[in-house]
Order: sequence, then structure tokens, then C-alpha cells
Amino acid sequence: DSIIEKSTAFRLNREPDVDSIEVTVDGNVIPQDSDNGWSYNPEGWLITFHGDAIPGSEAIVNIKFDPIGLK
Repeated sequence: DSIIEKSTAFRLNREPDVDSIEVTVDGNVIPQDSDNGWSYNPEGWLITFHGDAIPGSEAIVNIKFDPIGLK
């Protein structure tokens, strides 16, 4: 038996300009919504999915953003 775990949070590799964040799952734009979308937590640079927007185990998640500052 195996357990498939859905990922609900994704850590970004750089601090984003929050207004520039665009999230898609399987090519569908996901809204910034704490009930059925995503939210950003600046502590740890995390994008967290909520409700119906939580991607399935086989989903393709794409998070685009403009970073703040230089790497």
C-alpha cells in the first residue's frame, strides 16, 4: 500500500513582490483566496493552498513572481 500526500504549501526560493504572484494549477489560474485559493505567508516565503484549490498529487503547480532585491 502507498499513501499519496497532497502538497498544500510551497516555499519560494526568493522573497516575492506579493502583488506580482501568479499561481496556476494544471494551467488554471488560482485566485488569492484564503477559503478556496492560495495565500502568501512572508514568514518562510510560503504559498499555501486552501479548500478546493489544493492541488492533487499529479497536478502541475506553477508559481510566477517578481523577486524583491538581488539574489
